[in-house]
Amino acid sequence: MNRSAFRILIVDDESSVRKMLQIAFSRAGYVVETFPDAEAALAYLEGGAADVIVTDLRMHGLSGMDFLRRVKLRWPELEVIMITAHGTVENAIEAVRAGAFDFVQKPFELAELELTVARAIDQRALRRENEELRRQLQGGSGTSVQFVTESPAMKQVMELVLKAAPARASVLLTGDSGTGKERVARALHQLSPRRKGPFLAVNCGAIPETLLEGELFGHVKGAFTGADTTHAGLFQAAGGGTLLLDEIGEMPPALQVKLLRVLQERSVRPVGGTREIPVDVRVVAATNRNLEEDVRAGRFREDLYYRLNVVSIRVPSLAERREDLPVLADQLLSRLAAEAAIVRPRLSDEALQFFTTYPFPGNVRELENLLERAVVLDQDGVLDLTDLRPPEHSGAHAAIPREGTLDDQLAELEKTRILEALSATGGNRTEAARRLGITFRSLRYRLARLGLGEG
Repeated sequence: MNRSAFRILIVDDESSVRKMLQIAFSRAGYVVETFPDAEAALAYLEGGAADVIVTDLRMHGLSGMDFLRRVKLRWPELEVIMITAHGTVENAIEAVRAGAFDFVQKPFELAELELTVARAIDQRALRRENEELRRQLQGGSGTSVQFVTESPAMKQVMELVLKAAPARASVLLTGDSGTGKERVARALHQLSPRRKGPFLAVNCGAIPETLLEGELFGHVKGAFTGADTTHAGLFQAAGGGTLLLDEIGEMPPALQVKLLRVLQERSVRPVGGTREIPVDVRVVAATNRNLEEDVRAGRFREDLYYRLNVVSIRVPSLAERREDLPVLADQLLSRLAAEAAIVRPRLSDEALQFFTTYPFPGNVRELENLLERAVVLDQDGVLDLTDLRPPEHSGAHAAIPREGTLDDQLAELEKTRILEALSATGGNRTEAARRLGITFRSLRYRLARLGLGEG
């Protein structure tokens, strides 16, 4: 930590105390300002910067307690350490309750006060880092990580990313396909101390078991037929960075055992190799499966599950964050238009209204697919329902109705999606409502309005 980046204010009406503390903290590398009373310190704070304040509790003029209250009211982020005599311990405790970081009793050992100040500086540094991470996460800097959201569910994800990013602990990302789990994993990497290292990803369900082990852990020359050279696996290649194990629930049981050992020992043994190779990598796993259910069914190792699930972040479906649809559509349209080197088209009012009812079972990935197709087919710079219609051959989604008024088309589409959800859940209306991103009461109302009744 660069101590010269932090400023300490010493406020005490005894000049000898001020001088002693100024020398001690200056030698420690901090920038130090001293003041004989609280009024002078307050005047300085109106135009100057500070990180930690060390103040006597009893001073001439404004008391340390009143000084604390004013500081916390005006600059709540500043850390204040109180110095108190034996007879005022109760007042010091009251000061801590009022927001002081800590208090030190007179006569004090200088080492004790230095340790308390160091802890306060650490707290201040952590707050600075969190503020910077939050600014980056919201797109306020050059980082490619940007989550602009109005959704409470997505804001909760952002908060968890901010808290988890600085740590090395493994993170398990859960959520439906297409919700953006890899994007969240990249945010965890780019907002971490490992941001200068590589970010690598592998889909554990897309590579045959016979090849996946070598892909992850590497292999030596001659380990198997076709192994003409020694190959460093992804755990070695991601050294100093982050490795995303996507679709971790699809990993074969035999490899689960070996992965667990790698996570425990922080070393890998390449296929055909005889020695362990240390690895320094943060693992982020992602899945659209219910791993807890897989653990109960014996399909996934319980010990590996807990090793991966140190921090759990559930990425919400698009139906759970409808507030973000206009922003997401706008961002995607801007990018797609730039890639196609065309003038960015706009969404018609009908298209925007369609977004408010369409459930997007494919989540953000489906939204991007629809918009990309619409940009390609657009002829007049305005994307309407015809442009947004899913391909006719798609078995996953019924086509958007072509005939009738807009209300008729939306009602037919709504009816189709509700019936699909009910069919998929065996008639369980509570589960169907959850899948559609609406309340059970809303589902009952819609069934009645569409003439589907209680049956």
